[in-house]
Amino acid sequence: MKLWPLLLVAACAQPEPEVTVSVTTSFDLVVGDQYARMFLQGDIAGRCTLREPFAAPGTCHVLDDIVDCVPDAASCLVSVSLSGVTIPVTGPEPLLVWSMPPHSSQLRITGCGGEVELELPTMRPPTPVIGRISRAPDGDPSVEWTQDRPAPSAIVTLGPHDLGSQRCHVAAAQSFVFEGFAAVTQREVEVRSLAPVETIATELGPLRIWSGNTAVGMLY
Repeated sequence: MKLWPLLLVAACAQPEPEVTVSVTTSFDLVVGDQYARMFLQGDIAGRCTLREPFAAPGTCHVLDDIVDCVPDAASCLVSVSLSGVTIPVTGPEPLLVWSMPPHSSQLRITGCGGEVELELPTMRPPTPVIGRISRAPDGDPSVEWTQDRPAPSAIVTLGPHDLGSQRCHVAAAQSFVFEGFAAVTQREVEVRSLAPVETIATELGPLRIWSGNTAVGMLY
């Protein structure tokens, strides 16, 4: 009987490579006399799409309730506070109702790989006044406004509390038409005039500060 050599192969388990989670972020802080809200922009390891991003200048987006995030990557923010008062960073309305101090404010951001504490400059947010809410010849809602001091841009929202509504950031304008919304009735129209943006570099990413107050009217 012929014997064949037996070849023994030892397989060693290789340790799994360490996964590095990349977090690329920037922040938009919108502040008014009685309002503050922090928007987190960016990609959390490619796993999260923000539900309601900040409308960058020249863009619009539709308000919806879609959440495209795995549960543990909904946000890398741990906490945000302004002058010692916490701004919620989760939930449908991550905002703070407050009274803006007449002096500078302290902002603290914790999470996303570190912690940042900085002093915000004294702000004088412009205040808009809505002159008319009407409809364009094709039926689309339109709004016109003025403001008490120069404001290079404004955020206009049709139905700020309604799903399927639109929010746009317009530059160098004091009127706007919500195209494609002719069928919409009985909605609030909100205008937030904005002072020139201030950008501050932080170790967590750029922080853009937008100061401005709002005016609200009704579309019938």
